[in-house]
Amino acid sequence: MVEMNAVTAPSHFAGDIDSTLNGATWRWTGAKPTVKLLLLRTDGLKYSVDFAIWDKGIRQTGPLTITFLVNGKV
Repeated sequence: MVEMNAVTAPSHFAGDIDSTLNGATWRWTGAKPTVKLLLLRTDGLKYSVDFAIWDKGIRQTGPLTITFLVNGKV
């Protein structure tokens, strides 16, 4: 698990994630935030993501499509 407010969180950032903590638990990202995780096993594991979209930003952009890739696959 990578908690965005953990001191070690930036070591998991592979791209497009701000290393500065915003508030208590949030970090800003660009269009393609990338996280790297080392898994010692994969059997029985499920990937879960909790994210939020800034309300003022979504009013400016309109509807968005968000796609998650794991090892380059949707």
